[in-house]
Amino acid sequence: MTKLLLFAMRFPPEHVGTARYAQVLAEGLALGGVQVTVLAPQYAGADAAGGPTAYQVRRIPGGHAGFVPWRYLRSRDGLARALDEVSPDALWAANG
Repeated sequence: MTKLLLFAMRFPPEHVGTARYAQVLAEGLALGGVQVTVLAPQYAGADAAGGPTAYQVRRIPGGHAGFVPWRYLRSRDGLARALDEVSPDALWAANG
């Protein structure tokens, strides 16, 4: 089974088009037999899980900082950790 790390700077529960795109992409790939792990920001005060899915979601603590440059710095470290821990066959950056 192919392992994919989907790196999404926007992901539900955020309500923007790119978040929904990343979610639909993860769902479709997982239903197609790909082992999908989504790496997305942690949202303060929101239930990030949203229920069971066909894919795993890992959250970047502080990854949704108000100051945009901080988002990228925190996400870079989270991405490096996820690449080491997940060891994916492929990385897909859905939006950034």
